[in-house]
This record gives sequence, structure tokens and C-alpha cells, in this order.
Amino acid sequence: MVCSVQAYFAGTAQIMWPMEPLLADAIQKSLNFLYTATALWFYAALFDLKSYYPRTLRVIHVLASINIVLFLAVVTRLMPYPATWVNLLYLGGMLLLLGISIRILRDRRYGNVLFIASLWVNGMPILPAILKNLGVPWAPSITIMDNLILWPLISLVLVTLGMVKFAKNEAEKKLLAKDLALRNSQESERILDQRVSERTQQLEQSNHRLKLEIAERETLHHQLQGALTRKRELMAAQRQFFAMASHEFRTPLAIIDATAQRLALSHELEAEQAARSEQAAEKLAESENASTTLNAMSKIRRATLRMSRMIDNFLNMDKLELVNVPDAITLELIDLRQLILANAEHYRSLTNHSINLDLPDNAVMVLCDPYMINLVISNLIDNAIKYSTMGTALEIALSEVKGQAQIQVRDAGSGIAADQLEKIFEKYFRGSDNKQIQGTGLGLHVSRKIAESHDGSLTVSSEVGIGSTLVFSLPLSESG
Repeated sequence: MVCSVQAYFAGTAQIMWPMEPLLADAIQKSLNFLYTATALWFYAALFDLKSYYPRTLRVIHVLASINIVLFLAVVTRLMPYPATWVNLLYLGGMLLLLGISIRILRDRRYGNVLFIASLWVNGMPILPAILKNLGVPWAPSITIMDNLILWPLISLVLVTLGMVKFAKNEAEKKLLAKDLALRNSQESERILDQRVSERTQQLEQSNHRLKLEIAERETLHHQLQGALTRKRELMAAQRQFFAMASHEFRTPLAIIDATAQRLALSHELEAEQAARSEQAAEKLAESENASTTLNAMSKIRRATLRMSRMIDNFLNMDKLELVNVPDAITLELIDLRQLILANAEHYRSLTNHSINLDLPDNAVMVLCDPYMINLVISNLIDNAIKYSTMGTALEIALSEVKGQAQIQVRDAGSGIAADQLEKIFEKYFRGSDNKQIQGTGLGLHVSRKIAESHDGSLTVSSEVGIGSTLVFSLPLSESG
């Protein structure tokens, strides 16, 4: 194979570019370098060294590059033809390839057997001649040029068969891959159809459950609507009853209060006349009787006031707990000072506690429901009276703080425990220490509800043994 390749390149060069005999001889001899480099790259590609033995591939690249450099140096006459280098480089390349072939067989890569056989057939007959050229004494007396054309042809046939087998294997692999891909596709399609079917069944079941749930919810909705309608009817009946009861109670309560007030005034006049009369001893007894009657009238008036306020608290609690009642609150612009003065004057006539006022000189105008705010002030004063120690004074202060009208009602009672400060605003709550004091537990609850409905607040601060302070705040009117 070496002889045929050399002869081919040399003959082609002589035909295309006629040259001197020495140059032609140098080119023909230097083709051994080109052949060696070509053989190294060719078998490196056949054995796929890039994938399996990348380090060995780098060695082959270096060895092939040396052969190419020497080829160019000889052709361009930069150096004379180095016969020894030719034999050494060919021997080194052949031994490297033979070593690679043995390693491939050891790694059981039997698909390269034909390529390995072509390498051995091509190289083994040439090796003895190279050894002879290098002066090895036991080498046979032949030269590279004495090799027959048979070995290169056999090598070429083996390479061709190897390429055919490689192509056949690759084609079979592609067919197997296509067949596997087809089977996988069919299996995927079958699985997809199965999942679609399962998902369809699940959706049908979910749709069925959804329909049942919708039907159940519609039934519950109708039941709820019926219950709400009945509740509204009951609440309307309750409000109607409270309104009727309030009207029926207010009239006799007003009559009782007015009568008690007139009797009290009448007895006060009689007591004054008795004090100025000459019959002092006789009239003194009448004066004492009058004082007893005045106390009785005062108790009657306080009882009627308590009942009236209890009715007001019940009515307002019912009104504030309703939803979307347009006329629940009637807003008017009022002066808080006038409401405080009226309530303080009213309670002074009903209690032995003194009521001290701290009011500003100017009007304090707020936009509110006068009836509800009056009820809050009344509840706060009544609460302070009930829980104050006998003979102590109540303090009521009105001020403007950060855009808020603030009413403070202070008492000198026993105070409230810290764990009950917020509980006193709960509906029907009564302190454990105040069971003996009469009340429904609605006053402060309703008062806070009214404050919140007016965008205000009602808070409490207290010290046990000293007293409590209730703070009622309302937004000031912008026009006020």
C-alpha cells in the first residue's frame, strides 16, 4: 500500500509539474511522511479515539503534525531527506496504532475488528523492512519498496468491509431507534388516550358532584332566604312590639313622673310655709312628714327615669343591630353643652350627689342624632351616680381634642378591676362586685354602639378604690 501510494503521488506530480530528477526523488521520498500522517489520522477516525481515548488522540495529532512539518521541509528543500526519521516516525506511528488496537480489543469493542485486521495486514509486512533499514541485525533482508501490492489491497478490502459493516450497524441502529420511537409513540398515545379517558370520567364525576352541590346549595339558599324572611318578620314584629310597649310605658311613666314632680313641689311649698308659721311645734311634724314625702317622690322619679332609660336602651340596641336601615340615625347639628347642662340639671334634682361641670365658653357643635347622644350622656351620668360612694361628687368635663368633642364623666366609686375594663361594654354584663346595684347591663353596651355608629368612641380608665372615668368622643362638625 505504501508503494502504490508513493508511486501514485510521484507519477501525478511528474505529469502535472515537470521537475528536476533530484527534486522529484525528494518529493517521492517525502511522501512517506504524508502517508504516515494520513494513516494516523485515518485510523484515529476509524477507532473513534475522540470519544474513547482523547489523550491518545492528542499524541497522534502531535506525531502527525511532525510528519507534515518534515514533509514540507523536504519538499521546500529546507532540509535534506532524513531516511532515518522516515523509518522512526513510521515505526513509532505503527507501534502506537498497534497498541491502540490491542487496547480496543481488551475493552471488548469488537465492532472495530475489521479495522484492526486491516491495520495489522497493512503494517506487519512493512515492519521487518523498517527494522532492517534501522540496522536491526535479526531483521529480514527486505525493504519497503520490495513489499507486494497484495497487502495494501487486502488492507483496503478489510477497511471497506469494516465501513460497510459500520454503515449496516448504523442503519440497523437507526431502524431500531425508529422502531423504538414508533413503539414509544404508540405507547405514549395509548397512555394519553387512557389518561384522557380517565380524566373525562373524573370530569364527568366532578361535574355530577358539582351539579348535586349546586342543587344542594340552591336548596339551602331557599331555606336560608325563608329563614331570613321569617327572621325579618319576627324582628319587625319585635320592633313593633317594642314601639307599642314603649309608647304604652312612656305615657304612664310620664304621668307618674309629672305627678311626683308636682307633689314634690307642693310639699316643698308647704314645708317653707310651715317653717315661717307661728305654730312651730305642730308644723315641725308636718315639715318632717313633708321631707319624708319628698324623698319618696324622688325615689319614684328615679324609678320612672330608670324604666324610661331601660326602654330607650332596648329600643336603641334593637335599632343599632339592624342592617341597612336608612332611618336608623337622624343627624342634626347640636351644641353638646346644652345636652350636658340639661342632663346635669335633671339629675341634680334626683340625687344627693353633687355634679360639677367643666364646660367651655363657646358652643361645641357636632352632627349627631340628638335622641341617641342624649341617651349616652344620661347613661354615663346614671352609671356614675350608681357606682359613686355616698356623698361624693361627680365631675363632667367637655373639651375639644384633635378634632374631637370629648366628654369625660368621673366618679369616686370603688373602681373597676383591670380584667373587667372591656367586659363592662358587653351586653348584659354585670360586675361580680356590683350584683347588689340595680341595672340591666345594657347602658354602656348601647352607649358604645351609639358612639361607634357616629364614628366616635367610648373608653374607660379606672383605679380600684379611687374611681373610674368614662370618655365619650365624637367628631366635631366642620361647619361648627
